[in-house]
Amino acid sequence: MIRIDRTWRKLAALLAALALALGALTGCSGGNEAPAPTATPAPTEAAVNVPAQPTVPPVEALIVTDATAAPTATPAPADGTALTFARLTDASFGFTFEYPTQWTNLPGRYTVCFREPVGEDDFPARVAVTRKETAHTPSARTLLQQFYNYAEQIRAQYDESTFEYGELTENAAFMGETTGYAITYLAYSGDIEVEGYMICCAIGRAIYAFHFCASYDDYQAMASVMTRMRDSVALAE
Repeated sequence: MIRIDRTWRKLAALLAALALALGALTGCSGGNEAPAPTATPAPTEAAVNVPAQPTVPPVEALIVTDATAAPTATPAPADGTALTFARLTDASFGFTFEYPTQWTNLPGRYTVCFREPVGEDDFPARVAVTRKETAHTPSARTLLQQFYNYAEQIRAQYDESTFEYGELTENAAFMGETTGYAITYLAYSGDIEVEGYMICCAIGRAIYAFHFCASYDDYQAMASVMTRMRDSVALAE
């Protein structure tokens, strides 16, 4: 397992200390929120300098209403499975990206999620992309707070005694020339070890987040698929 990065722990501790010192936490309720893998309650956050944020829709309830596009052939990934890709065409989400046409779309309102079709006993690879509007242009602190909340909601969906963050990357390139935060993690879902990757950035008054996970045994074999999807995320025209 990867050790939790000291920088991430220090930043998380700072944000937690600020929330306690302010003594003014606000709950969350419906709206454009970054995704969480299940419908667990969204954590609260400090009301100063961070606009109140709505509830995060679950990762298992994520939808795209119009993802039709002519699929294009792509080289077979490392595991030898041939995939074709299509580009999301529904501009209402505010972003677009490429996804494997063989994957299953999951229902939801504010996030687009696709899941790999696998056997009953296998852990499917998943990708989720979301856009969240904020009241003001997010500062670096606000972006980090949102990313931390997002990551913690994902952590809560696994056996937390096995969950370990990798190194927090600052100035991670995402959506062209924009930079933000990125982190990896390892965890167990039942008896299956899972590896995941998250990245986010802010453009204007919106925060964009990308999340990919797969079984540990399949993660490296699917690295090229994950990279293609992540690097294809762009603003909708």
